[in-house]
Amino acid sequence: MEKEKLTRKNVVETLKEAGFDGKTLEDGNVLQILDSSDTKVMDIRDSRSLSIKIRGTSDAFKPKSLDTLNLLLSSWVTHYNENGPNSRFSFMETQPVLESSSPTITVVDSAIKLIPDDFIYVERPVITGNTDLQEFSDAMDSGKNVLLEGPTGSGKTSLGRKYCAVRKLPYKRISLNGGTTVEDLVGHYILKDGESPWIDGILTRAVREGWVIAVDEINAASPEVLFVLNPLLDDERVLILSSKDGEVLKPHPNFRIFATMNPADEGYAGTHEMNFALKDRFHVALYINYNDKVEKKILRQMGCESELTQNIIDFTKAIREANLKGEIIMPWSTRSVINFADLAEQGKEKLMVHKFSQADQNVVLDLMDIYIYKTKNVGESSSPTQL
Repeated sequence: MEKEKLTRKNVVETLKEAGFDGKTLEDGNVLQILDSSDTKVMDIRDSRSLSIKIRGTSDAFKPKSLDTLNLLLSSWVTHYNENGPNSRFSFMETQPVLESSSPTITVVDSAIKLIPDDFIYVERPVITGNTDLQEFSDAMDSGKNVLLEGPTGSGKTSLGRKYCAVRKLPYKRISLNGGTTVEDLVGHYILKDGESPWIDGILTRAVREGWVIAVDEINAASPEVLFVLNPLLDDERVLILSSKDGEVLKPHPNFRIFATMNPADEGYAGTHEMNFALKDRFHVALYINYNDKVEKKILRQMGCESELTQNIIDFTKAIREANLKGEIIMPWSTRSVINFADLAEQGKEKLMVHKFSQADQNVVLDLMDIYIYKTKNVGESSSPTQL
């Protein structure tokens, strides 16, 4: 089909053919959004956010309509990348009619690398007599879905990364924090050299190529994203590309998937209780909690001096006790312990105080005086301190 300039009329016709509700289009709601949204969009993800907004104005649409809309929006982004964010762009004047061919192209992602062999992870003992790494590895080797639950920064994804380092498998983390769309995971069409090739999303690539995928914050996932994940977590183990003519993918033999979540009952923003149907799709569940013995081993492996290590562990216990008592709001994670130790070795540990709210900072400084600097005794209080 010969390419031609799209007018307002044939944009309407194109989107109607793709399944958008005709009356909504003729009323101009979608077109007004398209033609007036000349904000500084510089990447595909922002264009997909607009796609969701546009779809919300339509009463009904077929699956193909999403592909059509993504093609239009992708070319919009290309325009901004080539001409700068302040350039004016109109869908009604410059867009080519979409061609029907849809080959698949693969984007080479240099970020997909093996985890180094020397990746540090200290194993935790579990009730069965094994360690968390042994249990996790046994489940993953058997092709089972694993759910890791625990507070923020406790080492959930680090456990998965250590498994990948040992097994020499490519690893990719997908965060479902509310900004991740179905198109990010599965893929989408683009305009390229007069054609409309399909670009695999990160999950589709993992399924095809045999990566280990960490689905982070799964209890913050949208229903649309869970709709994509569910068949992959089921016994049938398939990924359905609804936007690509319903193509069904069977995973590569090396493909593995695990998920992490923060406890929904501990006030983490955006999280919610996982329903039984979803939780039942995970064959093995492990709880990864803070553990000062593990943290002490990590600090030793980092090369911290024994006195500094013990001081940091004592400080960590005191911070967590203050958090439990409600004296400070922010929890003190294993990740925070590691960052604190790294800064302490450079003499810059007070920078960590800024992570806390102003109301908590004096409490934290008092605890540092007691356990790090040894300049105060337990029970002594200081006046407000400015860093």
